[in-house]
This record gives sequence, structure tokens and C-alpha cells, in this order.
Amino acid sequence: MIEGIAQIGEILMAGDQSRYLDFLVKDLKAEVKNKKQHVAIMDFSSTGDQLKFYEEEIDDQTAHKYLWIGNAKGSDTQKRLSSDNLSYLVSQSISSLKDELNEDWELWKKLDCIINNYFLDLGDIPGQQRRYRYVLDIVKCGINTEMNLYQQREMVQNEDISAKDVAQIVSDETQKYIESQRQLGDSEIGLYTVFLDGENLAQSTDYKNFLMQENLLPDFDDTYQAKCFVCHNESNLSYDVAKLKFKYYIKDKISFSSRFEKDFSKNFSFCKPCYMYLSAGENFIQNKMKTAMGRFQVYVIPKFLFNVKMSSEDIDGFGDYVIFSFNAAKNFKGMNKFNGLLQSYLKYQESYKNSYTLNFLFYQENNSEFRILRCVKDVNPIRLRTLTKTTNDIGIIGKKLLRESNSWNIDLGKIYFLTPIRISKGAPKAYKDLLVLYSNILSGGEVSYYSMIRQFTELIRIYKFEKFSIFNINTEGNPLWEMSMAVMECNLFMLYLRKLELLKGGKYMSEVDLKSIGLDDDRMQEFVTEMGYDDTRTAMFLMGNLIREIGYRQGGKEPILEKLNYQGIDARRLLRLTNEIFEKLKQYKVLKYNKSIFSAFKRLLDLYINDWPLDDQENVFYILSGYSYRRQRAKGESVNETEEEQEEYDPQ
Repeated sequence: MIEGIAQIGEILMAGDQSRYLDFLVKDLKAEVKNKKQHVAIMDFSSTGDQLKFYEEEIDDQTAHKYLWIGNAKGSDTQKRLSSDNLSYLVSQSISSLKDELNEDWELWKKLDCIINNYFLDLGDIPGQQRRYRYVLDIVKCGINTEMNLYQQREMVQNEDISAKDVAQIVSDETQKYIESQRQLGDSEIGLYTVFLDGENLAQSTDYKNFLMQENLLPDFDDTYQAKCFVCHNESNLSYDVAKLKFKYYIKDKISFSSRFEKDFSKNFSFCKPCYMYLSAGENFIQNKMKTAMGRFQVYVIPKFLFNVKMSSEDIDGFGDYVIFSFNAAKNFKGMNKFNGLLQSYLKYQESYKNSYTLNFLFYQENNSEFRILRCVKDVNPIRLRTLTKTTNDIGIIGKKLLRESNSWNIDLGKIYFLTPIRISKGAPKAYKDLLVLYSNILSGGEVSYYSMIRQFTELIRIYKFEKFSIFNINTEGNPLWEMSMAVMECNLFMLYLRKLELLKGGKYMSEVDLKSIGLDDDRMQEFVTEMGYDDTRTAMFLMGNLIREIGYRQGGKEPILEKLNYQGIDARRLLRLTNEIFEKLKQYKVLKYNKSIFSAFKRLLDLYINDWPLDDQENVFYILSGYSYRRQRAKGESVNETEEEQEEYDPQ
């Protein structure tokens, strides 16, 4: 994966290290929630008597023009001249950047001019609060002439208020001023930046050199020479990965070091060019190769198997192609969109065929913490086309067996909502099994049939007992109806795994002939055949059909469902449930319409009940599969019902 990131960075930079900063620039959106976005410019005058605010609409060149590379991470002191957070620019950024520069630099002199003429010194402040020592003097600048900042300074010195609080007050007042003077609300500003006498300071040579040397590149030890982990050339190396965006190991924990000796030089060590390639490649991936599955964030990272001739413009289009092809496998709507744009992507599909593999990096990011959840490595891109085709095939089968609905298209996105995981504060918890499942689907690993059954029965319990608040499962309608949809999707998901030849375990070999056991229903025959049900699964499926018939007569929450134990049903309970079903069919006077189903069910049950092969949870799943089939089968379609009077059948 690391090699793939560096390959992308090398293509982008084309060997020109001076372009390094250009490829660290972060994307800016020109529109957010139907509101045009702007850059708010703070233009100071070197005469010390005028601060002007004006704005520009954001376009595709804005981020480069103002060198927007993101804020410093976490609790680090902010030293950027362009930021999406106004409070940084009216407090810590300008003074902290000045402190890092040499006094003979032109940028130091310009920042010193701004600090001396437009900022208020709150006095000596200890510890972390020291970064807020200088704040924009909003009284002198005419932003709020009624505020007594000198009183605020005294309160800071007396520790009645923190310097950070004063900085926030100054930021809020400045934001109000911008809104009143420029008619721009906070939601319409995507970036703030600093000018002096009309000069864009973010483009100054001194600022670029500072970013290169101090903020973005680590120290390279002239005394430490070894082979670079990426290019394998002998060179001066650095093993400091703290400034890279993807944390390849944690440098402050001894357990990550070689032989637990706090020696990180044997982990990942990079030469200067490869470090720059990695950093540029990471930024490209963050901007272009980011997607999501359910609530998981995913980076799709190509790795080229051999040298390919590709320009920086080519890699941009190639990135779009890779993401679109993944989205086609991830989401049925994405598949339709991809098919519509396929002609424009044929160049990449043909030119780079068999020349790369894909890595899928599942991660969580929270402030300064970047946590890798799982990495699926070296996936052949042909696999995505296989998944997309299988999704399409399953959707066609679902519509044929049930009714018209896009719900039957089983894709990677749908699988997220068929795999229960707990949610806390909007984020997935206990997600290991789901990521293993995704990994196996993407890479062709085996998936346990029995783990799927247990997953599906847990999903059923969430719907039945309405435990939606703590799981990744949502409902907006009748939980029983949506449960029946989910159970049918689970059956189709099992078929999806079988068609991909991933499912391990379970018996899907025998073919049940419903006509031979007295049930003449071609569509039901087609369903149990397509799903690969054997005799015992078919028996449970037919029992579920009968339970739905009774539930329909009962209405509401269908009290017959309370006869089921959703944790599992053993063979003895199946016999008791059979008698209860028979009595209810008689009670509601519908046995005559369901005699053939009941007879077929009872015949199969009697054949195997003394040595019943299904476990307790399989029984629950296949009973509710029959129940759900009867609910989800297209309206107006009969389920072997007849208007003719028939003699009542005694199951004893």
C-alpha cells in the first residue's frame, strides 16, 4: 500500500520537487448546501491605519492561490496564513508564524508590521494559553469600538478569563462585522486569508519555504544512511512519520519499535524524495480517492505492478475511474451512473488493464487521530466488475421471484445494513466481523454459512424487538413489513455469496420437487430451487408461509409470532408449534385454503424430525423466510389458495 501511495506522488510531481506544495493543497467546495462559498480576505495596510475586508468566490484555483493545505493537526499551534477557522487568524497564527521565521526574512518584517499595528498584546501568559497572547485589536480596527479589550486583558492577567476565550470573542465579533459589511454569513465562507497592502502573503517565497522546511518535511539525519523502504536506494533517511497523514506506526509507543528498544529506524525509513512522494500521494488520495460504505470511511489506493506512462492529468482521470468503478460495486445507483459514464472511462479501462491492484483502507478520523481499522490488500480490479455483475444478476432474480423493487440489488452498501453492528455517538462499534466480511468479499476469501445465519437471526431480533437506536439498522415504517423485506434480502445475500463461490458450509445440494409432495405452485417451486433449499429448509419455509396466513387473519402485530422463540427453536418446539399452527388454521377457518401447504410441510417434517439436521437458529431463519416470502410476494399472486371447499386435515 505504501508503495502505491508513493507511486501516485511520483507521477504527480514528475520528478520536480519544487511542485511539492502544489500537491498538498486541499480541495475547496465552491458550493455547500446550495450556498456559494467565498474566500474572506483580511487586507492590512502597512501604514497601520486601515484593515479592509473583501471576498472572492471560490473556484477550482482558489485552494492553490491561497495555498490551503489544511490547519495544523490537533493541539498543535496554528501557523497557517490561510485557514477555514477565523479564530486562528485573529489570534495565534500570525504571531506564531512570525516567531518561527528569521528576522531578516521579508515575511517576518511584514508579519511584525501587522502584529505591531493591528494586534493587542494580552501580556505574558504561561503554558498552552501563550499562543493566544496576541489578538486582533477590534477596537482600533473599527470592528467593535464599544468593546473594552483593555479590560479583557486585565481579566486575563487576573485569571478571571482565559486568553483563548478572549480570542473567541474577538473572532465572533469579527465574523459579525464581516457579515454586516459584506453580507456574508459564516456558512458562506470556506476560507479566510491574510493580505498586506494587497499582497497575498500565502504566495510569498518565505512562507512556502517555511511550510516545506518546518511544517511538512521531517529532519533527515546526515549520519544515518540505509536503504529507503520505498525505492530501496541507499540514502540519508528519516523514520519520523509524525507529519504524514496516514500513521504507519505510533512513534511514542515502545511496542511499535524494533525489538522494543525505542529504535524506529528499522520500521519505515524514507529518503527525502520518497517522503515527498508519500506526502503528495496521501493528499491526492484524501482529495480524490475517498468514499464510504455505510458509516465506514474508505480510501481506495491503487498500486501499479510495473512502471506506467501516466501524466498528472492522467492520474486525476484514472482516480475518477477507480472510484466510479468501486461505487458501481458498492451501490446500485452508482452502477447506473457508472454505466452512463462508461464510454468516457474506456481509455483508463483499456490502457491500464492488468497493470494495477487496489488496496482498500477502512479508517476512522477524529481530530488529530487517524486510526486504520482494516486494510484489504492487492485486490484485482476485475473483482469489482464481478461484484457489479453479481449485484445486477441478483436484482433480476429478486424481481422475478418476488416483486419489482430495487431492494433486491445486493451490493456492498446494502450488506452494511444486513450486518448488525452497534453504534455509539454515530460511529460503528464492534465492527470487526463486518470488516472481515467485506475483506472476504473483495479478496475472494471464504464466508461461513453459519456465521451468516447467526448474523441474520440477530438482524431479525433487532426488527422484532425494535432495537434500532443502538444498531446500524433503521426503520421508517412498519417494523414487521421491513423485517420481512430484510429477511428476503438476507436470502438473496446468501445467493450472492454462493454465486461468488464464497460460502462455506450449509447444505445446498438437494432439489425439492414441491409437486411430488402435493404442492402445485410454480413460483414457490422456483424460489426454493433458486435459493437451494433442501427438504428441511423447505419444511421450515412452508411453516413460515402458514404462520403468515394466521398472522394476516390476526392483524396488528400478529400474535402468532409470539409463539416463536427468536433466540432459537429446537425440534421438540417445532412439533408443538406444528399443532398450534394446525389449530389456528382451523380456528380462522383457513385450513381449507392452505391444506396443500400444510400437508407438504408435515410430510417433510415427519421424514426428518427424529434426526433433525438444522440447528435452532437455522430453524428461526427459514421459518421467517417463508413468512417473509408470503408478505413480499407480489400483490395479487395467490399462494396455492383455492376457493373450493375441502375436508379438514388432521395432522395427528
